[in-house]
Amino acid sequence: MNALAGLLAGIETSSWYLDMPPKRGYVLNLALEEMISNIIKYGYDDDGPHRILVEIKPENDGVNVVICDDGHEFDPLCASGADTACCLAARRVGGVGILLTRQMSRNIEYRRVGAKNVVSLLI
Repeated sequence: MNALAGLLAGIETSSWYLDMPPKRGYVLNLALEEMISNIIKYGYDDDGPHRILVEIKPENDGVNVVICDDGHEFDPLCASGADTACCLAARRVGGVGILLTRQMSRNIEYRRVGAKNVVSLLI
């Protein structure tokens, strides 16, 4: 998780990040934090070395993000989001981050390539 904090801190000091609309920066941070923390928490059940690759391409009309990991197969498009219709006390834990990322991103795609998950986002 320390590497995730370092990634976000590095992004937030980039000139392209500072030039983008604040809402886009917020969504980018949310998506990266949610997707990568879920990979770390749920994608690996061993102590072996793992690598998560993140590619960020800022463009005039948005930011393209590709996250590639070697964790368990997981399609965030098929994951059930948090049940926001029920009261907070009755809600199961989890699902809010993926739900927000799906709602706030302009496009999300998932594919499994060999033993890797590849999530592409347009923010």
